[in-house]
Amino acid sequence: MEKNYNYTRRRVYLPEYGRHIHEMIDYLGTIEDRAERTRQAQIVIDVMGNLNPLLRDTSDIAHKLWDHLFIMADFNLDVDSPYPIPTRQDLRPRPDKIAYPRKDMMFKHYGKNVERMITSLKGNPDQKAVESTLEDIARYMRTKSYEYNQEHPNNEIIIGDIKRMARGGLTLDEEALGSLKSEYKMPAQPGNTHPKKNNKGGGGKNSKGGQRRGGRAFVMALVALCVGLASCSRDTAHVNGRFIGTAGQPVYLERITPAGSAVVDSVATDTKGAFKFHIELPGGQPTIFNLRYEGSMVPLLVAPGERVSVVSVDDPGRGYRISGSRESELVWQLHQTLTNGAAALDSISALWAAAQPESQRRADLQRAYSRKYYDVKRSQIGFIVENASSLAAVYALYQRLPGDDVLFNGDSDHVYYRMVADSVSNRYPGSRYAEALERTAQEMADGRRLVNRLETEGIDEVDYPEIDLPDMYGKRQRLSELAGKVIVVDFWSAELPASNANNAEMKELWRRFADRGLAVYQVSLDTSRAVWVNAVQEQRLPWTTVCDLRGTATGPLRAWNVGSVPANFVIDRQGNIVAKNLYGEQLYETVSRLTAQN
Repeated sequence: MEKNYNYTRRRVYLPEYGRHIHEMIDYLGTIEDRAERTRQAQIVIDVMGNLNPLLRDTSDIAHKLWDHLFIMADFNLDVDSPYPIPTRQDLRPRPDKIAYPRKDMMFKHYGKNVERMITSLKGNPDQKAVESTLEDIARYMRTKSYEYNQEHPNNEIIIGDIKRMARGGLTLDEEALGSLKSEYKMPAQPGNTHPKKNNKGGGGKNSKGGQRRGGRAFVMALVALCVGLASCSRDTAHVNGRFIGTAGQPVYLERITPAGSAVVDSVATDTKGAFKFHIELPGGQPTIFNLRYEGSMVPLLVAPGERVSVVSVDDPGRGYRISGSRESELVWQLHQTLTNGAAALDSISALWAAAQPESQRRADLQRAYSRKYYDVKRSQIGFIVENASSLAAVYALYQRLPGDDVLFNGDSDHVYYRMVADSVSNRYPGSRYAEALERTAQEMADGRRLVNRLETEGIDEVDYPEIDLPDMYGKRQRLSELAGKVIVVDFWSAELPASNANNAEMKELWRRFADRGLAVYQVSLDTSRAVWVNAVQEQRLPWTTVCDLRGTATGPLRAWNVGSVPANFVIDRQGNIVAKNLYGEQLYETVSRLTAQN
């Protein structure tokens, strides 16, 4: 009996259809009538579709089946196909030849990217950014040079190589680059865990080997000292940390200034949860930062030359440890006090809610809550007074327990702001934080005086605090420049649901009385410039509208004692506040009466 093994048969191009389908296709080639051959091919297509029901879910099933038919026929089947007949070249296209870069590298052990990075720095107007980047590149070049040559290079060689790759056009801080030291560590040699005893020369401190080691240690210590002094003299600092259990997660560095906050850098933690930041301090002044991870925040007060270290397990919001920065350690102490105090207050509140109404236990818990609340607030005030010259006190001034709007009692809070402003200004001349605190203290005092005069003298006798803020073009607009007119000072926000309706009402008032001496000075409490400017332009507001993008932290809000928005004040031609929070017919009648007076 003759045996028929598969290796003696024709090739099966698509095994998923089986050999029988291939033999049916071979039979199609024996049919001489082309029309009949095409009809039989359609029958084979139907059988193929039944064998592959999963293909029916695709949008181009028929096209794929016809392509498969020609593939199994080895592209040697003459039938009428409803689709373009594929060729072997269509299904197996030759890839285009990729042009290989032929430009030679100047230094192969550094790599082409280093040369590209150095070239890209030319023409950058930010010299500090260029110098900082060149330092990082130079450290990397030292490491690669060590790997290639097995010895640490002279920094003069690194500087020379940078100049050659830059081909002119870069100004180098050769003094700073000359003090660099790479962090490359030579791997330990296997089997060499114990030092060899020197039986001949002796292991004493007077041996030549000891002198060499001692000399080398002295030189390395001197180099480290020089590097440390150089780094301290620049306006930079380092922050490194480890959030254990957060491998591959982003950590953000946020800079806090009197104008607001902005993320200045971000990095992903490594497999151990570690991260590093190299930061610049504007003007060489100590600066407030936040480390942000998911919903948690770690405040930092960083001074030039400091190397701050932060360690936390999983979530820094549950607790962290910090070192390397005295100011940051003070903030950590305050953070512990406020966090523990807030947790204790929450616990007492929960017990109070569970107690029976009008019971003695509720009364006791109420007294316990009050005692704990004032203990925490006194601790906060004591911290501010004790550390008045520290930026930690600046941070403490703006911390609040849940539900608090004021630091302590509101009436005398400006005293603490002014005390810290004076102390910080003496310690850090030119500090932007001190200048902002001074303005805040003055605005709070003005607001308090305004309230007192409203209560004692009556609203008709009170003049108004000055407002000086930028408009959407950046030009500062002073409220006092509108003196002699009837002024409506309007506090609003473009994000308020009723802002469009209120502005429409104000536009009707403007249309009616602008030519009779009405002026509108509108203060926006928005924090997004895009939202504010778009609202002003889309609503075509014709009057003066200003905003410093500080939101509810803006100074005029305190100076005018505004508790909520929208809010407005009406000022007569003599500069007296004569009404507040008027809308609709009341506002219309008041403005009509005042503009009619000369």
